[in-house]
Amino acid sequence: MVLIYKLDTIMQFIDTLNENSKYVFDQLRTGHSECTYQKALAIQLRKLFNGVETEKHIGVMFTDSDGISHTIGDERADIFIHDTDNNKYYLLELKTTKNMGDEVVCQVTKYIDMLKKNYNIDVDEAYAVNFPAPGANSIPLDIVIKKVK
Repeated sequence: MVLIYKLDTIMQFIDTLNENSKYVFDQLRTGHSECTYQKALAIQLRKLFNGVETEKHIGVMFTDSDGISHTIGDERADIFIHDTDNNKYYLLELKTTKNMGDEVVCQVTKYIDMLKKNYNIDVDEAYAVNFPAPGANSIPLDIVIKKVK
């Protein structure tokens, strides 16, 4: 069973994310790192979208007191999709925890804000996808997909 927490809209993308996350988990099962699930999910999503990036670097910008902007570091979003057919942007953050808390919402919201501010990219939808961690109490093991935007 796959649980989806969503607010609304583009059911087709939600269904695609749900289906492909479940496909990855059915093959790999529990106990892998985020990176392993990320690579497998990206492979599946590249079959559907031509603009799939993993570990998308998002610059952390700082403007000094003279008004000069500096890139002082970067963050990395797990999967970033530019659906060029529909000109939509999607952001996915993958987790492998027992419980997905509010900190992932803050993390994804930060990425959305930085993409808008630094690159003028409006993310249409963003999701946190949690693949069950070993020892998770949910039986059967569930993938939780939480809509952030």
